[in-house]
Amino acid sequence: MKFYTEITLIAATAATLAQAATVNVCKGQGKTECIPVNAPAFICTNLVSADGRPFISGYSDGAVCDIYSSPNCNGIGNTVDGAGWSKFPSNVWSIEC
Repeated sequence: MKFYTEITLIAATAATLAQAATVNVCKGQGKTECIPVNAPAFICTNLVSADGRPFISGYSDGAVCDIYSSPNCNGIGNTVDGAGWSKFPSNVWSIEC
């Protein structure tokens, strides 16, 4: 019985770690004009701006995610979390959580 409990706990932990995160990317400084993006775990998500304006600030739902200055998770990389950034060091065009 103890063995079964440990396996269940490990499986539940792995499922929690692999869940998607929500990253709010914003076109305004100070985390304004934000759009929530569903970011699946361990998958690069390219951001597309309908009006061509870059994403310059943002925050996550508490997950720690990597943000990149180019599509396909290339370019300058930084980290974003629940506290977020009032202004990213560079424009963000892709994310990976």
